Amino acid sequence: MSYNIIPKNSFQFDIHFCLKDINNKLDVIQYDPYVSHYLYDFLFETYKQVDIIQTNNPTLYDTIIKIINPYEFLYTNIPSFEVSVSKVKTEDPMLFDLIEITQMCGLNDFFSMPDSLSIGHFTLDNISSEYFINMIREEQTDIQNHYSIYNIFELYKIITQLNTNTNTYNCLFMEIDKELFHSNLYLFYLLLYVLLIMKQQAKGGTSIIKISYLFDKSIIDIIYILTCIFDKVQLVKPLVNNVVYPELYLVCKDKLVEPLTNSDTINNNEYSYLNELEKNIHLLFLILTNDNIENICIQSIIQLNDTTECLPYLFINKIEELNSIYGQQHLEILDQVINIYKNKSRDEKMDFIKKSHIQKCIQWCEKNQLPHNKFFEKNIFLCNSTEQ
Repeated sequence: MSYNIIPKNSFQFDIHFCLKDINNKLDVIQYDPYVSHYLYDFLFETYKQVDIIQTNNPTLYDTIIKIINPYEFLYTNIPSFEVSVSKVKTEDPMLFDLIEITQMCGLNDFFSMPDSLSIGHFTLDNISSEYFINMIREEQTDIQNHYSIYNIFELYKIITQLNTNTNTYNCLFMEIDKELFHSNLYLFYLLLYVLLIMKQQAKGGTSIIKISYLFDKSIIDIIYILTCIFDKVQLVKPLVNNVVYPELYLVCKDKLVEPLTNSDTINNNEYSYLNELEKNIHLLFLILTNDNIENICIQSIIQLNDTTECLPYLFINKIEELNSIYGQQHLEILDQVINIYKNKSRDEKMDFIKKSHIQKCIQWCEKNQLPHNKFFEKNIFLCNSTEQ
């Protein structure tokens, strides 16, 4: 699947954090995305309609959201039943995302390595990613460490205190709470994960980060940097991922540089910007507090020379293409939510969609050889269903 590969870049650039205080609410209202302007405007207007539905009838909204997601019943109980389609018990669908990402991005060879892997889990529950590793590498004895990500200042403290000699990771799983996608914290978390990759990821390692759409210049700058320090970076939305939410995964394969504190090559021109990036991240967290973190905005992180912040056209075009592909899918689903809400025969329509999606879940489990419950047309689960 080559369409989701973000082009590699070899342009020389400087690190320059351009900060702005957004105490003025007008700054938020006048927000202008760096790319995909039309998509952003359409999403903004559609979100307003969906928010009205959620406010007016939250119970119905939650029901529609569950029904409209094709793979919701992989992990949540089907209405009127006490069982989900998958027999793998998890409340976090990230497990199923990772199974599909492994196939989409050709990670089977990486996860099949006979040597023990050192793995860092920086996710909301740390359970799904660990379950995935234990399932796909059941014959191996890996070193797995879990970290809390709920407080950004605690996370910064954890990352800065990690020892490169004892906490160098072959694989990192990183997640940002989707509730933060529209706040400044989204960028700050992403910066911390870049710091983590620079300092603690082994050369040749793989990182998987759950993110959102790419509109901001600063977010796109971070993606640009990652394409420079990894051999391949892919932006993917697994088929099984919840279509209602603007969630994507950044899959970074084969890190090209040693951990920051251990590498002699960091001092050369090719990767010297990493030292400056680390310095700027530390300076940023010196000024951030609980009181001002919602008001500090980073408008830009890199510039290619002394006069421009523009990124290469090939790179920007690919970002806009991927935004368009995933954003259009997202818009269609949100429109479907609105249409179902307005439909006078929505109960019948939702029942039809539910049955169709249950079958999709069964087919997905069969394809990925996961144990599951089978479902008949008469809406009866097999009591003694076989494991696939």
